[in-house]
Amino acid sequence: MWRRAISLLWLLAAAVVLFIGFALFGRPDQVHESVERAGELASAAGDLIADRDADDDDDDEGGANHAAIEDDDDDDRDDDDEATRVVVVDGVPVVFLDDEDRQRVGIETAMLARTEHRAEIVAMASVVDIQPMLAHRGQCLGAVYEVELAQTRLAAAEREYERLRKLNQDDGNVAAKRVQEAEAKVQIDRVSLNQSQAALDTLVNEARQSWGPVLAEWLIGEQVPALTRLVENEDVMLLVVLPRGESLPADVPQAWISSLQDNGDQQLAHFLSRAPYTDRLAQGESYFYRTAADGLRAGMRAEARIATNAVAADGVLIPDSAVVWALGQAWAYLALDDDHFARIPVATDRELADGWFVTDGVAPGERIVVTGAQTLYAEEFRWQVFEEDDD
Repeated sequence: MWRRAISLLWLLAAAVVLFIGFALFGRPDQVHESVERAGELASAAGDLIADRDADDDDDDEGGANHAAIEDDDDDDRDDDDEATRVVVVDGVPVVFLDDEDRQRVGIETAMLARTEHRAEIVAMASVVDIQPMLAHRGQCLGAVYEVELAQTRLAAAEREYERLRKLNQDDGNVAAKRVQEAEAKVQIDRVSLNQSQAALDTLVNEARQSWGPVLAEWLIGEQVPALTRLVENEDVMLLVVLPRGESLPADVPQAWISSLQDNGDQQLAHFLSRAPYTDRLAQGESYFYRTAADGLRAGMRAEARIATNAVAADGVLIPDSAVVWALGQAWAYLALDDDHFARIPVATDRELADGWFVTDGVAPGERIVVTGAQTLYAEEFRWQVFEEDDD
């Protein structure tokens, strides 16, 4: 448009110059002819410029449309390339990666093996400080010795009384007063024994209330190997508190303990007795166990796993490395063949040390993605974004 305006201005200027020139120096008929000629040139030039501008506009519009079509084709080809990585089979998205893509992103799979798992209770455990128990043991042993001493005194007093009584009955060699004094001494020593026994019983009852009947017997025993191992820090005692509503199965004397401070290695713990108190927060049934010290110290927290008496279930173990957490739950990718991978949910109600025990949705012998599951998840949902854009 701007080129046409400039050209018209130049043509008009030329026409004015011709008109003035012939008006001043030419004949009248030449002046009239020059004016007509200038008008014809200006009109022809304007038409030519208009035609060229129209052609230029058409060319520009056509070129833009062609470029836009090429861009759309490129986008469609890109979308097609991405979309071909995900196909829908029976309503389930399946990610496709060829051998080159799998090697590039590092996809690795592993075959699932058949595994047996018995249902178990997961409970919290804490290492008990045994100092109060040792102090209580000292009091109990002191009371035991007092009882033994009172028994010895009473036995001696009874023998003396019997000796004097017989002498008095035989020939009256012993005065009756001495016999009466000996009898009183027996009564006094018997009361002293009863008093010592009552004190011991009180301490034992307190021990039963604080530590349970089994450990209470430890407190009054002279030689208790299990207690000696605790004192020498070879073993530690654990308070295991079950979740609220759970009960310890019968005839299950063992539990597996894993410290919350280490790498999760488990060690065996042996049942001792029912505990007379529980955790203020957990409020579940509680029990005493003992296990090897192995770095455990008083006050440390641990996790206890106690197997139930239920029949062991068959299933597979989904390793931690195969699980992707998204959309509020756990997922894994099942290898349908070398190139196709489908996302499956993973039940997390049976967590083991190395992953999750699963009985449904996957079977032994199938292959699961153990490296690159996060990449497959990103690829699957990137395809869904493309579909939404197309809509």
